[in-house]
Amino acid sequence: MNSTINEKIQPKGMISDDLKNKVNDIKNYLTEIYASLGKEEEDSELILWIRSELKYPLSLTLKFLVPDIHQKINEIIYSHERNLSVLSQQHGADLQDVDGNCHEHKTSIWKKGGKCNFNWPIPPRKKDDIDDEKRRKKLIESVKSKTKGGTAIFEIKDYHQNLLYSFVFRHAFIVEYFNRVPLGGSNVYNFGCDRCRYCNKFHRLERLKSYEVKFIKDSMLSETDWDLITESPCKTHCGSEDVKQHEKKTKEKIH
Repeated sequence: MNSTINEKIQPKGMISDDLKNKVNDIKNYLTEIYASLGKEEEDSELILWIRSELKYPLSLTLKFLVPDIHQKINEIIYSHERNLSVLSQQHGADLQDVDGNCHEHKTSIWKKGGKCNFNWPIPPRKKDDIDDEKRRKKLIESVKSKTKGGTAIFEIKDYHQNLLYSFVFRHAFIVEYFNRVPLGGSNVYNFGCDRCRYCNKFHRLERLKSYEVKFIKDSMLSETDWDLITESPCKTHCGSEDVKQHEKKTKEKIH
């Protein structure tokens, strides 16, 4: 059984009312500080001052209280109001629900003019090894373990932790996707893409989600569909020249 990071603990010993009050005060103060930041820029004078005052005591305390916080912080935030457990293991699923289903969770912080990035680890290709069958087998085993009975969750947030977009892909779809996607020589596969300058959407992920809906409805996709979403480039910006090029290539591939 995997241990969890955010499980509720009922202490066996007595905790003084004074300590309980102090802990509750800290929770309330931190919540108030976060709420008061509003739309402050990352390098604003207020942010820089608060950071200089709290960076050391917060880091010291959190390093002691929260195991592997640098690797699990996004999962802790996501799971807080969703009745999910954050698993402490490093190479399996990130989250687990009350029914034992597993969920892989990834967060990308988007900055203006930048991309969203969701890196999924790929087994490394060994030197002089041109056969990817073993890599594919290890990858699928890992994907199945991370999403068994559950989902892969991609969240795009801004600097203030405001949710911009969330894409949730079911276990069956994400496994079949990795069964078909070209592995290449990299040790990671990036689901990320640019944000459209016209409609603010992330078209590659939108396209992937639309095909997942079709996959769940029909319990399958055609080979043409799989080729399009695993190999063909996706449009980046609405109304731009690359949209026309993408549509042209799509029609040629279909016909």
